[in-house]
Amino acid sequence: MNNLTTKERLRIFAKENGYGRNKFEEYIGIASGYLSSKSTSITSDTIEKTIDKFPDLNLTWLLTGKGSMLKTSGTVSEPEVSYGNVNKDLLTENESLKEQIKELEFKLKSSEMLKDVLQKYIDDRDKLIESLHKMIDKLSE
Repeated sequence: MNNLTTKERLRIFAKENGYGRNKFEEYIGIASGYLSSKSTSITSDTIEKTIDKFPDLNLTWLLTGKGSMLKTSGTVSEPEVSYGNVNKDLLTENESLKEQIKELEFKLKSSEMLKDVLQKYIDDRDKLIESLHKMIDKLSE
């Protein structure tokens, strides 16, 4: 089918899907008689309208005749699987980072509590030293 024109392949596609030329033209929204016209070229607008109505049509086949007429399910789903794995990896990494953040927040809170306890100890020690200085001063008199 490589030696056929794009318009001829479009006619074949319409026939394979059970459409007569007029019904196919009407369904995709192109001018009546378009597929029967002498012109061998096809407009991008016609291609877009066809793909909109028939998303499983293999665009490579339509334009070049290479490959199969319809997209294979593997071709359509491969990118989704690939992106799905990337998303899954990112979600896993995100969950791991959330756990690390929780651990760090806990350590920070613990450090702040320890700092408060140590500060109280230092304050109490300073008071004790001051009290001892007063006692020494009184005894020296």
